[in-house]
Amino acid sequence: MNTWSIWFGFAATLIIGGLAVTAWRHRFAPGALPFMVFMLAQSQWSIGILFGIGGATVAVKLAWMYFYMGAAYICLLSWVAMALQMSGAAREFSRKTLAGTALGMAVLYLLAVSNWQGWFLAEIRVAGNQLQGRRGPFYWLTLGSLYGLFLWGVILFIRQYGRSCGLRRRRAGVMLMSIVPMLLLNLVNVYCIQRYHRSLPEPFPIFFAITDLIMAWGIFRWRFFDIMPGAKRWWRRKWATA
Repeated sequence: MNTWSIWFGFAATLIIGGLAVTAWRHRFAPGALPFMVFMLAQSQWSIGILFGIGGATVAVKLAWMYFYMGAAYICLLSWVAMALQMSGAAREFSRKTLAGTALGMAVLYLLAVSNWQGWFLAEIRVAGNQLQGRRGPFYWLTLGSLYGLFLWGVILFIRQYGRSCGLRRRRAGVMLMSIVPMLLLNLVNVYCIQRYHRSLPEPFPIFFAITDLIMAWGIFRWRFFDIMPGAKRWWRRKWATA
């Protein structure tokens, strides 16, 4: 079943590389550098999942799980930073607030990796290609913090979509559209686990491939990293006729 995840993971890695290069070329635009980090962290997340699927022992699967957990934190922190810059809300949050958030996420990650007295996962075993175990408080803290970062960025883009117009509104709309596959895949996966006691192929590589295609379409269709494309065209015409 995870063959689909592997193929989608490789496709996502190729798309991510192109988008990261594009973001670097426009690195002075608002949100471009966080977007590049967001892309690279997605790549690390996807690679960790793919190698984790191929792991045969508990130790190997745990190592790759911690590898992509770190990428997940980086990915979602950069998602928030990108939303703050693109929505113009960066002034509302001081650097101390963002640094404190990042420090809190790092502490939670270290608590999860240490797995003190099995408070992250206990009674760990391999079932098929999946790593299973009894989930402890560190697990739920980690999951809650990741979803909290995700929702923070979503709220910022929703607010921008409601308050803006033109290019900024389209950009917020594309970013919100790109998260729909993640929500749908997670809901379907949870339903299958509860109804049929089995999971779908690993959803995140599939989500990354679909999401990155939507983002690529938005970036190249609407030129999101050109801060003022109309003004740039006007200045080019003026210089050409000077």
